[in-house]
Amino acid sequence: MNKQDIVGRVAIVTGGSSGIGRSICELLGKAGIGVAVVGRNEQRCNEVADGIVSDGGLALPVVADITNPSAVSEMIQKTLDEFGQLDILINNAGIYDNHRLLDVTDEAWFGVLNSSLTGSFLCSREAYRIMKPAGRGHIICIASQAAGWPGPEEIAYGSVKSGQVKFSLHIGMEFDQAQKEASGETSFFSHAICPGGVDTPLQRNLGRSPETLAKFLKASDVSELTLEVLLNPEQGNDYFQQWSEDRNFQIAPQGYFEEHSNVMRIWKD
Repeated sequence: MNKQDIVGRVAIVTGGSSGIGRSICELLGKAGIGVAVVGRNEQRCNEVADGIVSDGGLALPVVADITNPSAVSEMIQKTLDEFGQLDILINNAGIYDNHRLLDVTDEAWFGVLNSSLTGSFLCSREAYRIMKPAGRGHIICIASQAAGWPGPEEIAYGSVKSGQVKFSLHIGMEFDQAQKEASGETSFFSHAICPGGVDTPLQRNLGRSPETLAKFLKASDVSELTLEVLLNPEQGNDYFQQWSEDRNFQIAPQGYFEEHSNVMRIWKD
């Protein structure tokens, strides 16, 4: 796929009203992709969508709780009503928790689990109902390096992100099978992107020092990789490692990550 091919495609981005999700929405909009900006805060969703439209792109603000099956169905339908198609799903929504085992509350555990993993499942299932008959689709989960690099204060977050990565791999295998069984030409892809620390409002609210934030990725680093994956979905790690050389960050399957070309850890050296 090239930049011309991607113009006119339609994407849903969950958690699209701030941080990494906002950066992804804005970059996809500039690339000519229609974007459904999904979040729980109506004002912020509207701000992101209005900004994309002001820059000449196409965007739809959608307020939705992605842990609610009926809300997810409504989100998909609103996107179809507005754009007439759905080609891309970016599962970016999530809640962070930084507590050790004995300090993780039930509420915190289920909040992290439902926002990242259950939400990814519900959104992917409903999106694939649309993508499969159309013969094309791309699902990307924005996970975390915590998925493959355990930390004592990320019991909930790291465990759930590990599940999200594995979920992405299962989708990829199902997509491969669908392409083998299809009578016509199909194009289905699944990726997991696992950023290290990213300078976002969340990290600033956690009280990270300026020195620490300076060592973090920018949200634009993750959004640029996301777009590059959409443009070159069949490329492997060698391609993306070379692509990242001049961008002040690195890409590699390291730590406890499963060696798989569709799972990329991205971090700032």
